Amino acid sequence: TIAGLIGVMLDITDRIRAEQDLLESEKRFREVVQDQTELIARFRPDWTVLFANDAFLSYFSKKHEEVAGHIFRIPVHHDDEQSVRTFMAGLTSDNTFGTTEFRILLPDGRIRWQQWNLRAFFDGSGQVSQFQAVGTDITERRETDRVLKESYARIEENLQQFAVLNDHI
Repeated sequence: TIAGLIGVMLDITDRIRAEQDLLESEKRFREVVQDQTELIARFRPDWTVLFANDAFLSYFSKKHEEVAGHIFRIPVHHDDEQSVRTFMAGLTSDNTFGTTEFRILLPDGRIRWQQWNLRAFFDGSGQVSQFQAVGTDITERRETDRVLKESYARIEENLQQFAVLNDHI
């Protein structure tokens, strides 16, 4: 009988180092995203949340386990629902990024304005596989803009009245 041993050794040091580097990089990325004040979420087209940062969870008064892996729809004001659907449908493999503004309804009935930057990711067949969303509450900015417009309109009215008064004098 012939007895023998065949062995193959494979040095996987580089692969282990690369995996460790990748895990460290992911950890740093998550730390950066968690520290952001913007609302950040990643979700599937059916609204199943894959990730939401602490700012997003806090804003909507949710816990991680209530959102991650579950369907969570941002409570868009009914008057803005169609424009949000149209905006999202307009993201294509040729136009993957866009910005939109809309109102939301908070559980206590308050209406807030938000601005969202949305990026669509596509699978090999050209279908949307995920969305990444970065949002900001812009209610105060919208209110300031409204007050400024009203103030300018009043100033314009006053100037017109002064002109008429000046003509009469």
